[in-house]
Amino acid sequence: MEILVLLYIEGASQLELDEVWSLERWTLHLVYEVTPLDNSAASPYTLAGFSTSHRYWVFPTLEVVRATKSLPSPPSSTNGDTTTYAPPRLEIADPSSADSQEQRSPPRLFKDALDPLSVPSRERISQFMILPPYQSQSLGSKLYTTIFNHYVALPNIYEIPVEDPSEAFDAMRDYADILYLRSIPEFASLTVASTVPAESLRKDAPIPRDAILGGHAGVDVDALRRQTKIVARQFNRMVELHLLSTIPPLHRSTARISRKAKSSNPADRQYYFWRLAMKARIYAQNRDVLDQLEDASEKVEKLEDAVNSQEQEYLERLEGIERRRRWAEGEMSSMGSKNEDGTAAHGGRWERSTNTKRKRVVVEEDDEDDDWEDEDEADGGSKRPKV
Repeated sequence: MEILVLLYIEGASQLELDEVWSLERWTLHLVYEVTPLDNSAASPYTLAGFSTSHRYWVFPTLEVVRATKSLPSPPSSTNGDTTTYAPPRLEIADPSSADSQEQRSPPRLFKDALDPLSVPSRERISQFMILPPYQSQSLGSKLYTTIFNHYVALPNIYEIPVEDPSEAFDAMRDYADILYLRSIPEFASLTVASTVPAESLRKDAPIPRDAILGGHAGVDVDALRRQTKIVARQFNRMVELHLLSTIPPLHRSTARISRKAKSSNPADRQYYFWRLAMKARIYAQNRDVLDQLEDASEKVEKLEDAVNSQEQEYLERLEGIERRRRWAEGEMSSMGSKNEDGTAAHGGRWERSTNTKRKRVVVEEDDEDDDWEDEDEADGGSKRPKV
């Protein structure tokens, strides 16, 4: 199947599987079409698509070990209620190798060999492809959802990132992730705040993004992200996408928010605060580039263009979600050739052929290929809007 990757995914490369320790970290996920055959000599299985994922170690910070529930157990109490705690002695030899009881050493501190695949890790989806005859059938989203559900249930998996996804894969992933997140009551209940304390809106105060996007309702958005195991960039996008859908379409217009936080209509205020929160994320994500612009008006214009571009993408996603819902309910006979079901990842350069392409507004040029979405960032921003 490596040859298929090179043929269908632009910029892809073969996996390095020479070392045993590296081979063990890779997992292959397959999609088959099963066709009953009278000839028992022929295989009824036909390959329809596949994906590979790579498990790699993540530094066990306090946040990571808490999220993966791998905090070490405390020793026995020494306050007099129990016997004094005696730590086990570190043993080098294997006790089971001794011939007699006298030759056996005291218990070891670490009795079992460390399994590198069971420690806190990230499971990165690397290569992802649905073969051309099987595209436009939602097989990509089904494969992605199956992979995601499998790894989200593993306690030692901290996050499930994707390696350099293409635009087509991003669209498919958005549809799958938003359906998964909306099945969680805490996420589905998120709404945009309609009022924000005046002191939080001062020019010298940081934008209260968390309060706008769920903190006002008592929802810990960061804890919810760790529960879902979606990387911060993607999760923030899904929060913004979902909250935009809660604002009535009539009120999604910048012409209605000229009075900003003082608008009389609560829905208009929600739309203003939603854009404000998205501006905070995009600015924090591109601060280094924007701060290099000496003209303040140019900086504001660049930021506003990036926000408008991101909002337009969200509106397209919401339309796609509605089409998929109608298709799933049988209201549409076919999803058509422009189905947003992604079919390739890794390298992120494969794209569906379409007659029209949405113009993307960018704040900065693309980073190098090693800028992964699962890199630890203080702001936890999503993928950079591009200029």
